[in-house]
Amino acid sequence: MSKIIKAVVLCILLAVSLFFIAHYVLPEKNVEYDSRTKEFGLKNIGQLATQVGYFTNVQTISASRDVLGITVPFTQSRYIYSYDGVVKAGIDFEKVVATVNDEEKTITVSMPKPEIFDVTVDENSLVVYDETKNVFTPLKLNDIKESSLTMKKEAQEKAMQYGILNNAQSNAEMLITGFLASSYTQDYKIVFTVQE
Repeated sequence: MSKIIKAVVLCILLAVSLFFIAHYVLPEKNVEYDSRTKEFGLKNIGQLATQVGYFTNVQTISASRDVLGITVPFTQSRYIYSYDGVVKAGIDFEKVVATVNDEEKTITVSMPKPEIFDVTVDENSLVVYDETKNVFTPLKLNDIKESSLTMKKEAQEKAMQYGILNNAQSNAEMLITGFLASSYTQDYKIVFTVQE
């Protein structure tokens, strides 16, 4: 064997050895977190949350190198994980207008359409099923962010399919009826209208 071939083989063996040591022999990497709040403020909101939907979503993020549409072997990175979360819906209470007609003994309540307020994920509920890393195709923070946004969008769409907005509307009407009943006798009829 020539000296050049021996040197190349030695370099390859050294690289494989260093890779093996770095990933399997050395202790876990030391990760430090530094967080600073740049701004903070308080703001009044008039949200009346009347319905929540709970979800558990399994996400898969995968990436690999392709050459001419063919996946190159041993270049795939993949995360499979799940989170629990909550979809919250209700109405903007500041836009509710109640009009009392004492002659007809009616109370007309004009309410805005119900809406999804937010989709929150319980960070403590993370379950990782598979974490395959590859040096040639590392998954970046932006990939994880995109996956999280997709998960929240899917959870919101699923909640809407299950009627979260209709339930939010019904529950808001029930709460407002209870509130008005404490101030008006049962002789008054309550009529709800939805604002356009």
